[in-house]
Amino acid sequence: MTFSTATIQGKVMWIESDMNGGKEENRITTKMLVSVPDKRSRNEDGNYTRNNAYSVRIWDKQALSAAQYVEKFQTITIQGSITGVYQTKPSIKNGIEYPAQNVISLDFCNIIDYGTKQKDTRENTADVKTAKEITYSQSAKKAVNKK
Repeated sequence: MTFSTATIQGKVMWIESDMNGGKEENRITTKMLVSVPDKRSRNEDGNYTRNNAYSVRIWDKQALSAAQYVEKFQTITIQGSITGVYQTKPSIKNGIEYPAQNVISLDFCNIIDYGTKQKDTRENTADVKTAKEITYSQSAKKAVNKK
């Protein structure tokens, strides 16, 4: 059986790591939402007006590496198997209307290039955590619960 594969390069908009294995039968997983600019949507200023969203899932040692080194808003290059497409629900957050968007799912991914890290220029970034901080807090909670 062959799978369709895709190679994408974009910014990590959300990242979550599960070091416990969770529902994945004691395997380490890292999930990310990667935003890729739509090259056909460039305006007169040279800026992109639309993005494509990719839901990415990474397993085992690659997942551990991603949890340690990938941060929110970092540009990365990923290759993985296309497993499906789903549509998000339209929503309104902080007075901004977000339309429904198609999201392409990639599974069994490999990070080809960890790229560059970029500072978040938004004002309210105090609650933004990196995957490394999330992993550390999960490990600390597990250690406390074992005692």
